[in-house]
Amino acid sequence: MNPALLWNAELAQILRTSDIDEVWRYIFLTLQNALDISSMSVIRYLGDTMPLVLFSHAADDPAGARITAYIQGAYLLDPFFHASIGGPLEGCYTLAELSPGDFKEGEYYNTFFAAYGLMDEINVFFQTGDGKSVAISLGRETGSRKFEQDTRAVLDEVHEFLRVIVDRSSGKSEQRPGIIDTELRAGFHVKLKEAMDRLGTSVLTPREKMILDHLLRGYSVKVTAERLGVSEGTVRIHRHSIYSKLDIGSQNELFSLVIEALKHMDPSGNADPLARLLPASDI
Repeated sequence: MNPALLWNAELAQILRTSDIDEVWRYIFLTLQNALDISSMSVIRYLGDTMPLVLFSHAADDPAGARITAYIQGAYLLDPFFHASIGGPLEGCYTLAELSPGDFKEGEYYNTFFAAYGLMDEINVFFQTGDGKSVAISLGRETGSRKFEQDTRAVLDEVHEFLRVIVDRSSGKSEQRPGIIDTELRAGFHVKLKEAMDRLGTSVLTPREKMILDHLLRGYSVKVTAERLGVSEGTVRIHRHSIYSKLDIGSQNELFSLVIEALKHMDPSGNADPLARLLPASDI
């Protein structure tokens, strides 16, 4: 059934009588049937600070490990987050549209997405009255097809319904999971960014650190080489050295190590957050 027809008959009533989380769950179930999605999150982007999760549900990740990892630091590598820093967004964007060139060959896609079972993602952005954005993020699990024009057509048709609910949600201040207070979230964001700046500096050379930062942001070997003015072979040699020094053997291990380091960073210190996780002989 066309979701717009279903919502025309039922949405007004549940908006009046239901908790906002129940409204979002209804929308998830409707879009799950209409668009074959496996997850949906509603995220408020507030500029260069920690995003605010207003709602999240994932049929393929009922424990919420993916959104937890996202808020604990993975958002710093997310193309949607970085696009939102440039100003409030409006409309539908796929992952590929806001990503670096060859993004699907990069570390972020092949580690965060692969590790947490995502195949593709599309976000519907809404500008809010405070000059910020709220995004409804829809995901498809590994083995599904990518989002195409038919998805955009459905989302365009129900756009104004979604805007009403986004407007109702955007005043919420609750962060799930994570930190509630705005000042604490901003401080935590600053500490995360500082930790990312120090990540690997205890064992990597400046050039290796630069390449690590590009790979973690989703740039492929080819694009990293182009941006740094070196050959792809040079990038691969440095990547091999990075893996060796960090005592890992794959992209998945790299991303897992980074997330683990950020989760256990010392917020009052200035040390490399990876240092405590590496063999003593490497530090």
